[in-house]
Amino acid sequence: MNQNHKSVLIVDDSGVVREIMREVLEDAGYEVFEAAHGQLGLEQARRQVPDIVLCDINMPVLDGFGFVQAARADPQLRTVPILMVTAMAERKSMRRAMDAGADDFLSKPFTPEELIEAVSGQLARRERHTAETAQSLDVLRGALMSTVPHELRTPLTTILGLTQLLVERDEQIGRDRRLDMLRDISGAAQRLSRTIGRFMEWAELNAAAPGALAGQHRASTGALVEQVADPAFRQRVLAALPAEFAQLPHSDRMLAGRMFRCEVPAAELGIGQDDLQRLVVELVGNAVKFSVPGAPVVVDGQSDGRHFLLDVRNHGPALPPDVHRQQGALIQFDRGHQEQQGSGMGLALCHLIARRHGASLHWVRTDGAPNTVRIKVPLAAPPTPSAPPGPVASPPSRGAAQPWSRPGG
Repeated sequence: MNQNHKSVLIVDDSGVVREIMREVLEDAGYEVFEAAHGQLGLEQARRQVPDIVLCDINMPVLDGFGFVQAARADPQLRTVPILMVTAMAERKSMRRAMDAGADDFLSKPFTPEELIEAVSGQLARRERHTAETAQSLDVLRGALMSTVPHELRTPLTTILGLTQLLVERDEQIGRDRRLDMLRDISGAAQRLSRTIGRFMEWAELNAAAPGALAGQHRASTGALVEQVADPAFRQRVLAALPAEFAQLPHSDRMLAGRMFRCEVPAAELGIGQDDLQRLVVELVGNAVKFSVPGAPVVVDGQSDGRHFLLDVRNHGPALPPDVHRQQGALIQFDRGHQEQQGSGMGLALCHLIARRHGASLHWVRTDGAPNTVRIKVPLAAPPTPSAPPGPVASPPSRGAAQPWSRPGG
C-alpha cells in the first residue's frame, strides 16, 4: 500500500511500542519518525513537520499534555492531527488531552488494523477539510473580484471628479462651495481607506488556520456589557456603517435607550476580549442597517454547558433562503432588492474572526421577526494551578500490558 509518502511522528517513551508501531506503519507505506518524549517530539516535528502525530500521555521530561499544548501554540504544528495513544484506564485523561487540542485517541491494546485505520481516518479528515477550505477560498476569491472594483471605484470616482473640477474651474468656485467639495473628497478618501483596510484584514484572516487561536485567550461577558454601555461603543458601530446609514437619525437613536438592549449573563469565554467586542460591533451595525426604524436591536445569550450562545436580534426584511450558503462570502444578502453601500464584508469578517478562535457564526432565525444571528463560542477552561518548578519525575510503571506481540516474536 502506497500512502504517497505521508509521514508519521511517534512520540512514546517505550522503545518496544515505537518499534512495533514503526514496523506496522512502514509496512503500510508511511514514512516514520520517532521521539522518546514530548520535548524530543517537538524538536523533531519542528525540523520536519509530520502529516500526523501519534503521542503517548505518560512520558518523562514533557508528557503528552505538554506536547499537545506546545504544538497547538506553534504556527507550524497547530493544524497537524494529533492522535493520543492511551491505555483504557487513562480514558479520563483523554478529555484533558482533547480540550488541549488533540484530535482523537487510540486505546491500548490495539491491533495493527486498528492503528492503520485510525491514522488513515485522521489523514482523510484533514484532506477533506483542506479541500473544503480550498473550495471556500475559490468562492471568496470570486466574490472579491466581483465586489472590489465597485467598492473602490465609487469613492475613487468622487475624488477624481471633484479634484478635476477644482483644477479646471478654481477661479469660478466660491469659498463655501470649495469647502463642501473638499469635505466630499475627504469623506470619499476615508471611505476608500477604510474599504482597503477591511479587505486587507479579510485577506489576513482568511489565510489564518481555523482554530489558530483556540483556547489561547479569554473574554468576560461582564466586560462586554461594560464596553457596550460606553458611549464609545455607539460611535464604533456608527463608524462601521456606510456613511448614508450612519447619518440617518434612526441609526443613532436605535443605539440609545430602550431601542438597543444588551442582556448577557456572566460567563468566561474562550476568545479575545477585543475580538468579542469587534464581533458585536459588526453584528449590531449589520442589525441597525437592516432594521425597521423604531424596532429594537437586542444582544442576549446563554450557556449550553460547553459553549456560550451569543445572539443579536433585529426586526427587518426576511433573509433569502440561501443565507446559510452565502454567509462568510463577500456577498450582500438579497442585493437585487436591497442594493446598498457595502460588500457584505462585515459578516465575512465576523465569520473569519470567530473561526480562528474555534467559534462559529450562523443564522438561527431568518424570517425577520426577528432575524437572529448567533456566535457560538467555547466556554473558557477553568484556570489550572501552576506546577511547582523543578524536574518532572518519571511516571510510575505501566505494568506488563503491551499493545500486541511483535509478529513472529
